Amino acid sequence: MTVPPSPAPTVPAAPGWLLTATGWTPAPAGAPPTGAARLWLLPGVPAGHACPEGWARTLSPEEWTRSRRQARPDDQQFSLICAGFRRAVLGQVLGLPPGELRWAAPPGAPGKPGLAPDQARRGGHDWHWNLAHAGRHVLLGVRDGREIGVDLETDWPAYTWREVTPLVFSADERRQLPGHPVARLWTAKEAYLKACGQGFGVDPTAVSVRLNAQAIEVQAPAPGDDRSWWGRVLPPLPGSPGVTAALVTESPAPAVWLQVVPLT
Repeated sequence: MTVPPSPAPTVPAAPGWLLTATGWTPAPAGAPPTGAARLWLLPGVPAGHACPEGWARTLSPEEWTRSRRQARPDDQQFSLICAGFRRAVLGQVLGLPPGELRWAAPPGAPGKPGLAPDQARRGGHDWHWNLAHAGRHVLLGVRDGREIGVDLETDWPAYTWREVTPLVFSADERRQLPGHPVARLWTAKEAYLKACGQGFGVDPTAVSVRLNAQAIEVQAPAPGDDRSWWGRVLPPLPGSPGVTAALVTESPAPAVWLQVVPLT
């Protein structure tokens, strides 16, 4: 089946934000800073919202099949929205029709999807990306030349956290919990696991991160990971109350640029 090309870009224009010591501040007009960790947010996709037609036209047969595995029609549409959003943003970044994008797992990270190497490295770049969603919110992170991981969590009931805490946190992380909300520590840890390409292919209790105010420090890295990482628990995302978000990317520390995408 041939996927018809779609016009690019297909991401609605919106003002950008830059991360500062005091939170998000409006970014100057124009392109994001060179070397920035770029974030795109879909905040609070309304229940029952259909995937925009322009995005739906770009999806592969595999993406349509994956959506049909969801039991509820609303979840099927949300799966399509996530896939179309990913294609729209990455197509804009690469300057390629979104329907032509291809995926491949990076070497050494079989559980982490990436762009096909010939597309990721077009024009002297080496683009890396990561997607997270929680509730009805979707966050996509992109960086040139550096691995990146993002995570989102909405509020879980206290009893759920009590059940999962011994399964996912190291002893050192559990000692931090009286001083930090569980969701903050969890998003920090999952963003690192996604950035390094391991995900839950490793025992999460053998990996440990530490929160120093908003900073994320990797204390016990995943097996075989000797890279240097920079991470932050992000300030509240515009339009996403009750959502905790974290970003981890390879050092050096980048500027962090955010665009909140209006869903049409």
